[in-house]
Amino acid sequence: LSPPHRLGLTTAILLTRYAIMQGKNNSNLQQAKTWIYVGFLEGYAVAIYIINLLSITEILRYCLSAITAIISYFIYLLPWENWGWPLQPWRRIAVIMPIATIFITNLKLDTPPPWYWYASILITSGFYIVIAKVNQQIRLTYISVGLMNCAFVIWLNNLGASLQTLIYITPIGLSLLYIAKVDPILKLPKNKNIRHNLRLFGSGIICFIALLENQWTGLLPGIISVIAIFTGLGLRTRAFLYVGTVTFLINTFNQLIILNSLYSFFKWIIGLLVGVAFIWIAASFETRREQINNLLQNWIEELEEWE
Repeated sequence: LSPPHRLGLTTAILLTRYAIMQGKNNSNLQQAKTWIYVGFLEGYAVAIYIINLLSITEILRYCLSAITAIISYFIYLLPWENWGWPLQPWRRIAVIMPIATIFITNLKLDTPPPWYWYASILITSGFYIVIAKVNQQIRLTYISVGLMNCAFVIWLNNLGASLQTLIYITPIGLSLLYIAKVDPILKLPKNKNIRHNLRLFGSGIICFIALLENQWTGLLPGIISVIAIFTGLGLRTRAFLYVGTVTFLINTFNQLIILNSLYSFFKWIIGLLVGVAFIWIAASFETRREQINNLLQNWIEELEEWE
């Protein structure tokens, strides 16, 4: 390093230490927090400056987020209050550091990342899961979900193959279902409808994208809709049952139209079967009107008790 660089670096390190020490044993809590944040920002900038000066190897650069996550883990757990610093700023810093590092290092991702970059993202995601469990803050896992989704999309884009939109949409839909399942606010009884609508949207985009992209075969939307139906029945969840049933019916109707267009003979068979079905339904309804009404009423009441 040249003398000016050494002087600037030494000054920055001393200022970082000064700011952090000003936050120690400070009677003014807000002032102490401010000093810690200022010290962290300056220290983080110094670290980035040093990394750029050292021209670190590609492997280390791609693994910076994992290294930062490991450092942040210890920062989060250290007993700062016993040492005279307020705890909250350090924990916030620990949460921010890994995601900030990913953002900064990804600005230079002009080539497809190697496998150890994905491993680094996975480790960082694991950090947020662990911190969420330690501190009982389930919403921190949303960061993990977002990171894994982004890594998955980057991996798909770098495959160089033509892929269905469903592959991109499925992680988003599953993420929404995860949020509907674990979010503490959505778990409240008063937010049952919001939770239901979020499940409808999350499962709906998966089912209907599958339906749109596989109109001719119908196999994939058929499988997904059946899975949704049985999941709804098993978990007593209305959204999955509704979406699965609607998707299954639309897919079945669409396949009948395709068969009818390809084989005109099916038109007469389908018409005959539909006619017989309507006659049977009408006859059954007339003879068992009261029983059917009671059954429907009980079924609707039971569905209202489902998730």
